Amino acid sequence: MTARESAQYPIARFGVLLGALLATAWLGPGLAAAQTTTTTTPGGTSTGAPQPEPPTQPTEETEEPTNERSKPLRLRLEDVTPQKIFFKGSAPASFRFELAGKTKRDIVIEVTRKGGGDVVQRWTEKNVEPGKVRTQTWGGKKRGKGDARSGSYLFRVREKGGGLADRKKAKGDRSFGYYDHVFPIRGRHSYGDGIGAPRKGHSHQGQDLFASCGTPLEAARAGKVQFRGFQGGGAGHYLVIDGKGTGRDYVYMHLQGKASVGERETVRTGQRIGEVGDSGNASGCHLHFELWSKPGWYEGGHFLNPKKKLKKWDRWS
Repeated sequence: MTARESAQYPIARFGVLLGALLATAWLGPGLAAAQTTTTTTPGGTSTGAPQPEPPTQPTEETEEPTNERSKPLRLRLEDVTPQKIFFKGSAPASFRFELAGKTKRDIVIEVTRKGGGDVVQRWTEKNVEPGKVRTQTWGGKKRGKGDARSGSYLFRVREKGGGLADRKKAKGDRSFGYYDHVFPIRGRHSYGDGIGAPRKGHSHQGQDLFASCGTPLEAARAGKVQFRGFQGGGAGHYLVIDGKGTGRDYVYMHLQGKASVGERETVRTGQRIGEVGDSGNASGCHLHFELWSKPGWYEGGHFLNPKKKLKKWDRWS
């Protein structure tokens, strides 16, 4: 540096400091600092206020795929056949159902009383695929032990750990009836003499049910055949069945011919056992039906009045 430059340097430096002081007084410390400009350091590098980042270009938002498992479970089909089933009958209730949607689900199938009540039976199925018809059957057994009560029932489907399936657009009928007995005459009929009606040498011990000869007869209750025989002066062709789970005997008399089931044979509720006839000591074709208490027909039991029960079975059959 020359003598002239050395003399001028303090003056220049004093001018810079004076300018900074005036800026601070006029603008305030913050604004003054913001107005500093880039200077060159003795090493030749540049310093200054940080420059703002260039604005980023907006990006198009992409919609995340919908998680179908979060949607309510929906049904396309819910249908039951037959509409009536019976204790130990020939066919259980068969429930066909189909899920809507595209995602496999874990589901629970339930049987419950129609109109509300406890769940009487339940099954769990995993990874059920939508769009495919599946089937679940039920024959009347409750969860745990025992048989369900007679009445109206329905199947329903729910998400495992969740709510009931939406069935607003489902086709079919999910309701059905389950009953412990069936009325034995499968055709037009009328009620005749009952318990206590006078008979020659004794009183009536059962209920007469009149129908045309040849009208089908079915077992009112499942069980095992104890006796099958013929009594020309009285019962004609007759059949005695030990009703399963009741301790009672069910007696059918005046059949048209020999019963279609044999002794010690197991029969189902509603199984064909013969036809209405007038064999033995009978006036017109009719079924003489008796119900005996435990231990059974002429085995120490006594005859019961079956009319109320027959009327009840008649209503739902």
